[in-house]
Amino acid sequence: MRTVLRLAPIVLLFTVLAEAQKLEPRAWPQEPASFLGIQFGKPMRESVRECPWEDQYGHKSYRWYETNAICFEQYGVDFIIYNVPTFYKVYATEVNGTVEDVAAIFKAANAPEVAQALAEKFGGAHLDAVKTVQNSMGASFDDHVLIWKGPNAEIDFDSVGSKVDEGSVAVYTTAYVWSLDQNLQKQKTAIKGVL
Repeated sequence: MRTVLRLAPIVLLFTVLAEAQKLEPRAWPQEPASFLGIQFGKPMRESVRECPWEDQYGHKSYRWYETNAICFEQYGVDFIIYNVPTFYKVYATEVNGTVEDVAAIFKAANAPEVAQALAEKFGGAHLDAVKTVQNSMGASFDDHVLIWKGPNAEIDFDSVGSKVDEGSVAVYTTAYVWSLDQNLQKQKTAIKGVL
């Protein structure tokens, strides 16, 4: 009996993932061209200003805490965005010089409000499911999953993220998915070359 109970969350997780993979893109009037004021398909600098910084031995030492304005730190094609209300961690990625992915972390206790705000802005989710997740100590938690999938962008909401006290929302474009696929193919080719 114990084995069956331990497998139930795993079966439920794969059921939700299978549903998400079968989800066909569909146009919806509120498909995002931006998220948190960050425009997709444009350089980050056109949406958000760089955080204050000073030179420390030839490297930028960011001082985001000196301002209340939304600002970013840049690390190659990746960005950390600071001072965004409701979210305590926000990340973005550029592909070929334009923002194509924005991901935000929030307190899990705020998940209902974040889900409601997403539904109000982007309409009803195309997939609404609950999956059971388990932490390393064996405790189980329900993760409310919402997915919107359009021809140009996708929104993934999880009430429980990589930590049980955090939730996450990611908004990304098809260009971002394409870049991930290209990187995966490069990695597979590199691995074959080594073997």
